[in-house]
Amino acid sequence: MSRQNPVAKLSKALQQYKSERIGTEEDLIKCIQKVNLDKAILFREKQSVLWKDAADQRQTSLEEALRKEKQMRHELNRKQKDAYELVLQFMKERNTKPVQEEKQILDGIKIILENGWILQTEEILKFFDGLGLRQKLTVSTENLMFLEFIYLLCRVFDIDSTRI
Repeated sequence: MSRQNPVAKLSKALQQYKSERIGTEEDLIKCIQKVNLDKAILFREKQSVLWKDAADQRQTSLEEALRKEKQMRHELNRKQKDAYELVLQFMKERNTKPVQEEKQILDGIKIILENGWILQTEEILKFFDGLGLRQKLTVSTENLMFLEFIYLLCRVFDIDSTRI
């Protein structure tokens, strides 16, 4: 009786075949569904490529203009970073301890430049207003070094000092 019943053996083989077939069918269904989804996506991509063909020439010129503008901003940012280093060198050579406002300005400028932005007159004016520094820009002996510092900032960053 060590041998299995041929009917049981056949039944077991049939059951194994059915379970493998079900697994294969499920894999095939998933593959077909993926292909159907991909068809729609690929069709939309092809359609957009065809429609964009005419617009590509306009897009290319726009992209070129944006690339040039970005490059100019990057170059100006690099120049302003060099100017920032000059201001730091000036502060070092001045041999006096910077006042709190100078530290605030330098910290703010550093953040602006490190993030790739450029510093212009409008931005520096808003920055000064935010720190409440316009009142300190009056001539007095106490503020003379601070005014010298502000003048240097205006010179190296090409800021209109008459508006401050």
